[in-house]
Amino acid sequence: MEKRLAEEIGCRRDEVVSILNRLLLRGPEFEKERVFPSLLLAVQQIVYLRIAGVGMVTIVKLWETECKLIALLHGDSHGSETWMIDGWAEEGNENQRLFLSQYAIGADLDSYSVQSGLNFSQVPQELFAGNEMGEDALRVLRQYKELYGRLSKLLGRVQPLLMETALWATKFP
Repeated sequence: MEKRLAEEIGCRRDEVVSILNRLLLRGPEFEKERVFPSLLLAVQQIVYLRIAGVGMVTIVKLWETECKLIALLHGDSHGSETWMIDGWAEEGNENQRLFLSQYAIGADLDSYSVQSGLNFSQVPQELFAGNEMGEDALRVLRQYKELYGRLSKLLGRVQPLLMETALWATKFP
């Protein structure tokens, strides 16, 4: 599967393996053909970020924050083992989607609101609610928006250089 991803994206296999390992996107559930299109888009976006000079530490931090927010919103409770990339297969309002996972949080990301408390899980509830144990979806959303804001500013700064580099690269066969 790594070889196929690398060929589709146009990068080295070891880069794909590194991304899959760092984001914990490995296992038999990710080998299924129906998951491949979402996995391809997710990995491709990471490759693009790496080409733009974004470090894996930054990417992993944003990824972990998104996954934590999805878990707090119970987006991991729909029975899918690939919940962290399932958003890539869905259509909907881009203003409500997290950047790396494409998970729709149910509210515009411009606001500081989320649809918390929804839980479709068949798993027994914890003794205490997540917010009683210090986990608060709005706090994690604020962290996400701060990380995403820094990433967005960085990409805005490097975009002209990337465009010039792409034009320069067309000079080569």
